[in-house]
Amino acid sequence: MEKGKGAMYGLLGKVGKVLFHRVAVMGALIVLQIALYVAGVLWLEDSAYYAVFSGASMTLSVLATMWIVASDSNPGYKIGWVSLVLVLQPLGSLAYLLLGGNRMSAFNQRRLRTMARRIAQNLGEDCDRTPDLMRDQGEDAGRLAHYIQQSARCPVYRNTSTRFYPLGDLCYQDILDDLRQAKRYIFIEYFIIEEGKLWNSVLDILKEKAAQGVEVRVIYDDVGSIFTLPANYPEQMAKLGIQCRVFNRLVPVL
Repeated sequence: MEKGKGAMYGLLGKVGKVLFHRVAVMGALIVLQIALYVAGVLWLEDSAYYAVFSGASMTLSVLATMWIVASDSNPGYKIGWVSLVLVLQPLGSLAYLLLGGNRMSAFNQRRLRTMARRIAQNLGEDCDRTPDLMRDQGEDAGRLAHYIQQSARCPVYRNTSTRFYPLGDLCYQDILDDLRQAKRYIFIEYFIIEEGKLWNSVLDILKEKAAQGVEVRVIYDDVGSIFTLPANYPEQMAKLGIQCRVFNRLVPVL
């Protein structure tokens, strides 16, 4: 009897996780928004304003299509958005206005400009290795280094080394060894984080280093980790003394 109850509770727990997983919730919200849009269109069909709505939808779709075609984007990216805009009027246009173009908010643009100025001030002119590279490696190498430094604030440094790993598995032990040697800070960025041998081993070291006073920061992609991490994972990391941020956050808004 007890085993039967335990199995039932376990099954209910799994069903609950699936139903209340943020992907399921977001999917339900998106379906709800589409349903509301369709209901609104059907309601307008019997209204005197339908002609105005139809004309506005067509105009918006044409303008959005012209904007997409004229944009400096990947052709495959353009084709996908143009198809969506023309097929789903005006929903496709609204989706592009909200989600397309990889636009950044004015607030984040100001923050990035401020950070870029600070980085430039901290780097100073002493980090410019362009003359040395042009002398030692040729004019092309010097121009490339200068471009990277001016565009990305990433100067070229001397006395550095690079190790090539043909497979990611081969760098596993080196990652752990380097993390153990950290004295001041650890900054890590991942596209996908999933609990398992690799991440659990890394996390154990991060917790140990955070307890020692080392500044530990982790950033990961929300879309890439949406099936592997809970939505409150940054809060869980904060309890361990680890600063954690999410980028490319998935928001169910059309």
